[in-house]
Amino acid sequence: DVGCFALYFLNVINLEPGQAIFLGPNIPHAYMAGDCVECMACSDNVVRAGLTPKFKDKKTLCSMLDYTMSPAQSRIFPWRGEDDAPQYHIYDPPVPEFSVILSSFAEGKHSLKPRNGPSILLVTQGRGTLQVESSAQPLSIVRGSVLFLSNSVSCSLSVDEPISIYQALCDAAGL
Repeated sequence: DVGCFALYFLNVINLEPGQAIFLGPNIPHAYMAGDCVECMACSDNVVRAGLTPKFKDKKTLCSMLDYTMSPAQSRIFPWRGEDDAPQYHIYDPPVPEFSVILSSFAEGKHSLKPRNGPSILLVTQGRGTLQVESSAQPLSIVRGSVLFLSNSVSCSLSVDEPISIYQALCDAAGL
């Protein structure tokens, strides 16, 4: 498969836990090892380059790629915290479509901060119970749980094991 030669055209970026990169449209990427949370803007333009039995559209791929050279480290962007809530790490890429917030909580009772707009939660570590204000039943959440929250929903969280929850939402610049 010719896709094995893509390695020679890609930057290798080794990320430490908690680091994030932003790749704009038409930038090819691949994960070599480890776990990550990927959030994408709405798109219908997945074009495969190789290493798959699925259709590979070489002509479209070559015409759409961004061939701008840049140092690998220029793709890394820092998270920012909230003054009143150090347990939140906000990853706010330079696009208005989305942001991602990492919420980390120790054992005990906590509140998940309400956010403007709907969001998707992904639990990557830990175990607990989430009580959504509009729901009569608490939800048991563990690693791998995915939930949808509507606009400005308040949630209480009872954590049994230290928990990490990623929340994808519309642009967090106003936070």
